[in-house]
Amino acid sequence: MVDRTQNRAQGMSLEQIRVYARELHQLYRAEHQARQELETRTKALEQKVRELAALNRLSQTHMRQNLQAQEALQDLLAQLKALIARAEAPPVEKSL
Repeated sequence: MVDRTQNRAQGMSLEQIRVYARELHQLYRAEHQARQELETRTKALEQKVRELAALNRLSQTHMRQNLQAQEALQDLLAQLKALIARAEAPPVEKSL
């Protein structure tokens, strides 16, 4: 009778070990999948950061060029106004 009880106890322990091993394997697979997903998402985010940085540089360059163009146009406008003012001014009489 003692042998049967010990066998039953050992059998239950063996069954528990199998259940734990199965659960551990499932948890390992789930963690592995989660790590792979995290790695994929991290790479995607890093790519987005690179793209945003490139867009930011492009935007900064565009704004700088736009500012330079505005300054050049304002300078040109001032020169044109000066030319118009000189052309519309009455002629200066020269004294002999």
